[in-house]
Amino acid sequence: MAKLLGFLLIVNAIILTGWWVTRNYPYKNWVFAVCLVAVFSGIFLLVQDRATEITIKGVGTIRAAVEQASVDAQAIADVRRRIEAQSATVDLVAQQATNARRLGEELAEKTRAAEKRLGEVDQAVALARTKLGELQEITDFTRAVLAAQSDDRRAFDRLEAWANDPKFGLQSEAGAAWAMVLDQHAKAFFMSGFTVPWKQGVDPSKFGVADLRREYANAPVFIRPALIEYVWNRQDIPKRERLSFLADILAGDTSLNAVEYAGRLLSGALDAKLKPLAVKPLLQVWEQKKATIK
Repeated sequence: MAKLLGFLLIVNAIILTGWWVTRNYPYKNWVFAVCLVAVFSGIFLLVQDRATEITIKGVGTIRAAVEQASVDAQAIADVRRRIEAQSATVDLVAQQATNARRLGEELAEKTRAAEKRLGEVDQAVALARTKLGELQEITDFTRAVLAAQSDDRRAFDRLEAWANDPKFGLQSEAGAAWAMVLDQHAKAFFMSGFTVPWKQGVDPSKFGVADLRREYANAPVFIRPALIEYVWNRQDIPKRERLSFLADILAGDTSLNAVEYAGRLLSGALDAKLKPLAVKPLLQVWEQKKATIK
């Protein structure tokens, strides 16, 4: 903007001075003086950002850009003072950054160490869980063996299931225990000739198969072998119905002693030559032959 104003000032001064002189107006010397002042003022405006001063002989010295240079120098000085004033803050920030980096490295190292220890703890916990699982497995197995030896049919079936499960840690031991209980109930000599303690006034000879099944379902465990023997000796009941009664005992009774007696009678009647507690093979033979039995 200043350059444009200076240019216009020079051009107008020259044009006006020429016009004044060509018209032969008086005071030409004063007009020339004013023209020079205007021209140099225009030059000053044009070069104010590049020259410090311009000296014209006989007219004087024009100072330009001095104030601008002073302002710039003052601004630079202010910036320098601010930088110097902030140098302590910059140093403090740098020191804090260094400390933070060092703390971060220490924290990372501690984190790695903690993760390593945590991994070791996880391994120890996993091992403990494995050992605990093995201990629980041994405990369950021991309880099942003891229960199966104490007339528990469900425990006996559990041993058989474990013996056929390759994922069970004591598979072979379960098979051996199951076979042991199987043999314990397959001895050549066994008791018979039981007497059923019927209630006074009850005539069991009048009971049909449905009545006898109901009596059996409500009878205590220790009475069941006697009831099995009684039903089998009832010659007035068709053999097929009596064998069906025995097969149902094999399939669902919870007493191994009762299953043994029913299995002995069923195996003998079918000529199966199987051990009394060989429930599945015995029931298969029964399914194969029952249609031929009346």
